[in-house]
Amino acid sequence: MSPTTIITQRQQAQATGKLSYVDTMRRLCKIGLDIVQQRAISLPLHRQLSRIVECRDQIQEDFEQMEDHLTDITKCRLMKDYLEFWNLSMHRSYILSELCRPTIRAQSYRKEHRDLALSLRALCIQSLTETVEAFLGFQNISKFACQSWAAVHRSLSSALLLGILGEPTRSERVQGLLSRLTTVMLELISGVDPGELSEPLVRSVTALQRFVPRTMGEVGESSSSTTSGIGQLSSLSSSPDGLLPYDIVNSIFWGSPDSMSSS
Repeated sequence: MSPTTIITQRQQAQATGKLSYVDTMRRLCKIGLDIVQQRAISLPLHRQLSRIVECRDQIQEDFEQMEDHLTDITKCRLMKDYLEFWNLSMHRSYILSELCRPTIRAQSYRKEHRDLALSLRALCIQSLTETVEAFLGFQNISKFACQSWAAVHRSLSSALLLGILGEPTRSERVQGLLSRLTTVMLELISGVDPGELSEPLVRSVTALQRFVPRTMGEVGESSSSTTSGIGQLSSLSSSPDGLLPYDIVNSIFWGSPDSMSSS
C-alpha cells in the first residue's frame, strides 16, 4: 500500500471519526505482539484471565469504532471494501482465538475461575469458526487468499483445532465450513506440481479430511507424523499429560513433536 493511500485513508478516518482499515490492522498487530510477549511471562491465573478480558474488550471497542464497511458487509460497495472486510474479519477472529487460547482446557480451572474461563473458551471456539468462515469469504473474491501462507495457515490451523476439539460433531455450521475449506484446499493442491507441494500443507489437508464426511478422496498416504498427531485425539480427555490441542496442530503442520510448543 502506497504512502499516498495511507495518508488518504487517515484523512477519511479523521473526517468520519471512525477507525480505518489500516488503523484497525495496526491495533490488531499491536495486540498480537502483546499476546506473544505475555506468554513469555509467568502470571498468576487471575491476572492472566484479567489480561485476556482487557484485550478482548479493547478489540470489541475498536470494532464498534470501525468504518461501516468493515463491520457490516451490506455496507461494502467497492471491491476494496469487500477485501478489507474479509481480510480484517479473518485476522481479527484469529487474534481473538489466540488471545483466548489458554482457556481451551477451561474445565481444569479452579471453581472460582471456571465460569470466566468457560466463557472465554466459547469465544475462542466462535473465533476459530469465524476465522475459517472469513477465509472462505476472502478466497471467494480474491485468489490472493490461497496465495498467502498467513491466510492459509490461519484458516487451516483454526479448522484443525476445531476438528481436534470435536466441534464438527456438535455443530453443523462447523462441519459445513470444514467441508468447504477441505474442498478449496484440495483444489489448490491439485493445481500444483507434486514436487512443489508444501509438506505442511499436504499434512494439514490430509489431517483435515479426517474431520469431514468421508465422501471426499484422500490427498494421499498419511505421513507418520500426521497419523501420530491424529492418534492422540482419543487420549486428550483422559490423559492430562498427553499432547495439548495446539501441540497436535503444530505436530501436524511441522511434523516434528520436538518442535511443538505448549498451548
